[in-house]
Amino acid sequence: MINTLEFDVGSMQYHLKSFPIQLPSSGLIRNYTVAFIDVTGENFFVGTTGGEICIFNIVNQIFKAAIQVRIKKFRILNFYSFLIFLINFEFFLNVKISQNGVLSLLNYKDWIIIGSGDGKLKRLVGKDYKWSLDLEIQLDGRIMSLALSPNGKELLVGTSSGNIYRVLISNYNAITHIEGHIESINDISFFNDSNESFATIDNLGLLTVWDLNDLLMITRCLPASNKRIKGFSLSFTDDKCIAGGWEDGFIRCYDITKSKYAPLKWEIANAHRGCVSSLFIVNHLNFKIKLPTI
Repeated sequence: MINTLEFDVGSMQYHLKSFPIQLPSSGLIRNYTVAFIDVTGENFFVGTTGGEICIFNIVNQIFKAAIQVRIKKFRILNFYSFLIFLINFEFFLNVKISQNGVLSLLNYKDWIIIGSGDGKLKRLVGKDYKWSLDLEIQLDGRIMSLALSPNGKELLVGTSSGNIYRVLISNYNAITHIEGHIESINDISFFNDSNESFATIDNLGLLTVWDLNDLLMITRCLPASNKRIKGFSLSFTDDKCIAGGWEDGFIRCYDITKSKYAPLKWEIANAHRGCVSSLFIVNHLNFKIKLPTI
């Protein structure tokens, strides 16, 4: 099923609409972890716990393909009549893109950036349904979240080991952040259009704002009484504040100050019955969108 939220002007509300997807005759049973829609708005890319990326066409409401990764060129020595012939060939294998599942995805230009459960950060290059493995690096811990800088030059990577990496998009050189979390980082985001600060939220419920210039914490945000409530999502506002979503269903917003712990500005109690797994604030339109609990 493809689910869409469409705004109805008459009722001034969003309505959920569902459309069945035509699947292969053999069936397609997958557990989906993360997704994005390409720049054309026609194709829906989803990562699975099995380590695949499946592609669905939204317009035609049909499953299109599971991405195949191009295996790099091999050389084989062929000994014949005491002569050595070098044979070059390349081929495709329908193999898993990642081990232990696809946990995070990001689309930029003609690249798909993949965070894997085995700690490998991969970059695929291609278009439509044909993609090749371009670059790959190994990081510490499962790659839980990805965020691209507004200028498109750097990638921030949050892992289950609590590390934050700065990765250059051009060559995939990775630098470990000098400070980090002690629990898995569940969401990471840059501050609106700025390349100088970003924020993270972890399993202990700690929401942290960072200065990217000196790689230090600016402030920390915690639920009342420092309760350890698992944090899931975050989004910056346009008035130098940051909002987060927690496991208890609350949405909390904090003023970004230089104090050790940021003061609470407002909160929405029980915004959801379950966790607030996704949160996105559209600043320039002056209204808020809460995506439903997964």
